[in-house]
Amino acid sequence: MKKVLVIGIAIAFGFAVFMGGTPTTVQAETTFVTIGTGGITGVYYPTGGAIAKMVNNKRKEYGIRATVESTGGSVFNVNAVMAADLEFGIVQSDRQYQAWHGEAEWKDKGKQEDLRAVFTIHPEAITLVAADDAGINSIQDLKGKRVNIGNVGSGYRQNAIDALEANGLNFEKDFNAESLKAAEAPGLIQDGRLDAAFYTVGHPSG
Repeated sequence: MKKVLVIGIAIAFGFAVFMGGTPTTVQAETTFVTIGTGGITGVYYPTGGAIAKMVNNKRKEYGIRATVESTGGSVFNVNAVMAADLEFGIVQSDRQYQAWHGEAEWKDKGKQEDLRAVFTIHPEAITLVAADDAGINSIQDLKGKRVNIGNVGSGYRQNAIDALEANGLNFEKDFNAESLKAAEAPGLIQDGRLDAAFYTVGHPSG
């Protein structure tokens, strides 16, 4: 089993819980809300669970009951909140900015100015993890390698692309890019089927 080398890229982001749409009321005395998170093996899912637990501890006082939903991540959560499919969503702050200003994935949809931030949770860093025998000591060493840049709909995929472009690299030309979920990458690196993987995550992280 291979060891891994973690290379931190000096770009950090916070992530926040956003709201939009209208909560669902099934009974007059209880309002049900759903929090969009991320994959069940990531950070967002247990974070959403902790938030829901705090809300539910006060449900008799405020009449609100919260549940969590595993989702594709930041981009999915923004779109689901704006479509009123979710009441709240955990979203990277840079993705919030882009959605609000109608940039990146929201360029065609326009500015998402009905988004509202509720609170910030913690900072995150774009992180590059590599096999110790892959010969990767900097982002430039990714050329010709097998690299996971993240699943479509995740916030960290665009972070990876931005970091690559800032360093003069193109994921479509310079290496073999994979579009896997973050939880899939570590095992593939250890098995020698992947050389490196990007992940935007708070540290410490398992």
